Amino acid sequence: MNLSALFRSAGVLHAGLFVLAATVVALAASPPFLPETWRAVVMSAFAPACHQLPARSPHIGGVPIAVCDRCSGIYLGVALGMAVARLAHPVWKRVRPYRHHLLLAALAPLGLDWIAGVLGLGVHSLWSRAATGLGFGLTASSFMMHTLLARAKTSSERFDDPSAHPAETNPVGGRSSRPSDRFSD
Repeated sequence: MNLSALFRSAGVLHAGLFVLAATVVALAASPPFLPETWRAVVMSAFAPACHQLPARSPHIGGVPIAVCDRCSGIYLGVALGMAVARLAHPVWKRVRPYRHHLLLAALAPLGLDWIAGVLGLGVHSLWSRAATGLGFGLTASSFMMHTLLARAKTSSERFDDPSAHPAETNPVGGRSSRPSDRFSD
């Protein structure tokens, strides 16, 4: 396998995005463990994406993390969705005609919980915010990974198909003259 084939690999894409998602979760949870200067840097980095209200943020040792309850649920859900993406792939294939409806369905509890909080209706707790965020993050990221993995597979198949590149086909024997095709696994 040559280097370009390695980078085209869906497995590398999947692993890289999972590591990125897990790093964001760890970074969001890191402020209680950092010196004051670095804590301020991390909090500032997450401020554009989250209101960071102390009353609505998880605390560790009395220090709030860099995101609120709902955002921590979303970020954790994204990381978990990346982790289970390969397991969820057959489900997304099966529900293909309805996949966008499922994304909206995952967004609905999050939106309803937010509206209930704004209107002062019902029980609106840190657990409801975190759980609705977790559900949405898990669903959205597993769908995103399904889509990326499917497109990476399609692109790889198209790239490896000599008939897709007739100008690069060697007239003697019909083999491609591209080095990437000669050294593939």
